[in-house]
Amino acid sequence: MHMKRIKDDKLSDFFTDRLMNQVTNFRNFDDFLLASGFNATTAEEFDNLSQTLERDDFVAEHSQFKSWLEMKNYFRSQYYGC
Repeated sequence: MHMKRIKDDKLSDFFTDRLMNQVTNFRNFDDFLLASGFNATTAEEFDNLSQTLERDDFVAEHSQFKSWLEMKNYFRSQYYGC
């Protein structure tokens, strides 16, 4: 079995509409980004924000996760079936 390497995948590939709808208050990742109010239009930009406390607060308020790292790791594990 050939496993794709994580570093070769785009972060945005992990955030499927189905899962976003199940574990956040949003239908999709684009709606999540728009509502965040941050200057980010992709998952990669959101990941690189310097406002980490504000980002984590937003994630905690609008999802079942306590932080962006927890949310990102969950979506990554679902993507790979881990």
